[in-house]
Amino acid sequence: MNDKQISARDWLAQNNYIDVAKKIDRAMNNVGKKDAGTRRSWWEVIAGTKIGKPRKIEGIIFPVLRAARLRQGWDVTPNCLCRNVNEIYPPKVEQKRWANHQAKV
Repeated sequence: MNDKQISARDWLAQNNYIDVAKKIDRAMNNVGKKDAGTRRSWWEVIAGTKIGKPRKIEGIIFPVLRAARLRQGWDVTPNCLCRNVNEIYPPKVEQKRWANHQAKV
């Protein structure tokens, strides 16, 4: 994507993580049914917690992806999923709406 940041879902689809992208779609669909208006950083979700545990959103457990942890600047943990050691993830772009957000431990 030229000037625009690639979304986590698009990156997942392009990098052999279709199953994880479908989990995001399911979670978003569940939130949409509630009309919660929730916005979420999916990169943070697939990076897991700071100590490397999977995150659970809308009852769906998301795997911890190596690329997402590296993108967050976090250590890679033994349970990280990596389907291609040469994965190139997009750079992290700080956004104003997430400035005060603390990642879950």
